[in-house]
Amino acid sequence: MPDPTLSPAELSQLEHAFATDPNSEAYRPLAEAYLSMGRFMEAMVVCKKGVKAHPDRPDPRVLLARVYAVQNKDRKALDELEGAIQTAPQDAPALRMAASLLLKVGDNDKGKDYALRAFKAEPSDTETRDLLQKWKIEIPVEEPKPAPPVLLPPSVEELSDGVAFEEELAEPQAERAVAVQPAPAPRGDAAQAPRARPASRPAARPAPPRPQRPAVDLSRFEEPDEPVRHASSSGGMVTLGFAVLAVITLAGWWTYKRHKATQNAEISAAAHEAKEALAQDSYASYKKACDAAERILKIDPDSGSAHAYLAYAYAVRWGEHGEGESAHTQALDHEAQAKRLEQKKSPFLIAAEALIQFYSGKPDAAEASLESEVASYEKKGVSNSLLYETLGIIEMRNGDLEKAGTHLKKALDLAQGDPRIHAAMGDLYRRQGQEMLAWNYYDNALRYEKDHADAVLGKALLALEAQNPDYKIAEELIKRVRDADPPPSPRQLAMAYLLDGMRLNQTGKKAEGLAQEQKALALDANNPEIHVLIGRRMLRDGQAEQGLAEIQKAIKLDPKRASFYVELARAQMELPDGAKDAVASLKTALKTLPGSAKLLTQLGDAYAKSGDVHNAQLTYEKALAQDPKAQLPAARLALADIARKNKDYSKAQKLYERAIQDYATNTLKVAEARTDEALMLQAQGADKVKVLTAFQDASKADPNYAPAYFFAAKFLATDRRAKAVVHQLADQYLKHDPKGPYAGEAARLHALR
Repeated sequence: MPDPTLSPAELSQLEHAFATDPNSEAYRPLAEAYLSMGRFMEAMVVCKKGVKAHPDRPDPRVLLARVYAVQNKDRKALDELEGAIQTAPQDAPALRMAASLLLKVGDNDKGKDYALRAFKAEPSDTETRDLLQKWKIEIPVEEPKPAPPVLLPPSVEELSDGVAFEEELAEPQAERAVAVQPAPAPRGDAAQAPRARPASRPAARPAPPRPQRPAVDLSRFEEPDEPVRHASSSGGMVTLGFAVLAVITLAGWWTYKRHKATQNAEISAAAHEAKEALAQDSYASYKKACDAAERILKIDPDSGSAHAYLAYAYAVRWGEHGEGESAHTQALDHEAQAKRLEQKKSPFLIAAEALIQFYSGKPDAAEASLESEVASYEKKGVSNSLLYETLGIIEMRNGDLEKAGTHLKKALDLAQGDPRIHAAMGDLYRRQGQEMLAWNYYDNALRYEKDHADAVLGKALLALEAQNPDYKIAEELIKRVRDADPPPSPRQLAMAYLLDGMRLNQTGKKAEGLAQEQKALALDANNPEIHVLIGRRMLRDGQAEQGLAEIQKAIKLDPKRASFYVELARAQMELPDGAKDAVASLKTALKTLPGSAKLLTQLGDAYAKSGDVHNAQLTYEKALAQDPKAQLPAARLALADIARKNKDYSKAQKLYERAIQDYATNTLKVAEARTDEALMLQAQGADKVKVLTAFQDASKADPNYAPAYFFAAKFLATDRRAKAVVHQLADQYLKHDPKGPYAGEAARLHALR
């Protein structure tokens, strides 16, 4: 395992090797390095790339299991180990680790079985022997195998002993369960025993059990063994009449049961097809799910599950894919039918209700009702990935990214192969500015659904909004959506046109870019997200008033979407005198989401930008008071800066440490906090080595964070012996942010030699 004191240069070499060829063995040393350094999120991301690159090997999954296990996420580790064992049933490391974790969590029988399998695979392995000794598991002595029995084919009578009738199938439940339910125990009915054979003939292997039709007493229709006695003619006629009636009844019953079995099989197959299609989360798959559910309704018009599938699918088609009022009407109609028919609301119906509310302009009601349903499930000890996923998506679009992250991660723990959850996580991290994690989650979505249009578009947007945009990759990704077969939804196609317009605009082809924007608007003018992106583009181009107007169009289309007011406030704060307007916008957003810690933090930023430090501090403190245990690093970092400026260094130090802890995987923000911490040490008059170490920690956290280089250069500028170092640091700043706020002063420091 790599040394935890691995130098930045050595780590950089490993990262470069992995980035150059992610499908090679380079994932392993990099993941081991991250693991030894306690950088678990990065280790997990790299391991997942290794699993994707080497799907037929157990070792990437075993390494990923180690990442989970060191964080005490034993169940997730076991999931990965089960995958490794399925890939390689005799892999001793996977079996041994699975055994150890199973025994740890109290699953002694399965743990013992895996431990013995590990021993059988590698009897000389000392770690396995130690495990057996620790848990006092005896190594069984292998007995000689008996000679195989002589097997004879079944008799003619056994081959023709009747047709087994299928039992009636229950209507499938339309929900994603929290955990895999155990298979039901076999029914009491047993297969008919084979007929007796002469003792000299070896017994044939019994046929496997099969579903049996209900027992029907046919003995009254059998002829007796003794010679037939002549009965009176009237008695014979009665006996014959009863026999004929019984045969007709039996034939009718057989026909009816066969018809019901066929119908139930068709319903079961269509339900399975609908759920599989809904899980794919593509425009074409939602249409396919609707077709399958409609087939169920043709057989059983009163199927509540089928109506729930349709309500959910049409809600997504209307709200997320830009279909018109027809889809909205269908969603409402099927929602009403499902409510009438389902004795207990299924997760698909609950999710459909929330999405219909949300896209009807009632985001607060949608979130509140869904939170109540989730809480009700949790009180019963039940969790459901679909409900967590839907709640997380609604919270994210409402602007509450912290709560969204919590629920989406819960959903992902329950359904790690769900592309919709991975794409939503990508959106979440993109909004938080964590581009690397966002890119990886989009990749995960595409791993499970190779043509997931929203994930492809998310990656294209990341490529365009990067500090150093990659226009070639963006173009390829956009083309992939536009040329997809089956085609994307109207909304996805419009977004592809818009992103292509951004690409053309940023590469100097403004007229062509505007033409693509107009195509997007012509296709999906009622999509508020398009107006927000156009507004951002205008703000970047210096068209402040036009940009604000576009964002206000988005708000007009969806006046209760809190995230749009946040977007408006950000735009307003970019204007010289816009901070006060931003305060007003955020107060409006808080009417929709009162008590939102995220919105309160942004309101504090607006107060600070307007120069009202007192109200800024009060608002940040109010945000933290909403939930003292919540991760609100932005509020803590802002309060730390206020404490530093007020020379309350002890308070500032505690706030910086907590902010760094909460930011965790957001390396950019960790670097920012480390830089502020270094500036505080400098203001305190701390030892030069201590100050420089703090700046170095900032650059280690994120080598691309430019201000750390500038402030370190400025700190050393008065030391004549450090001119060469000052020159190098200033050079690094100018490379990373040549047009940044400190570019002029950095150029002056760069000239010092």
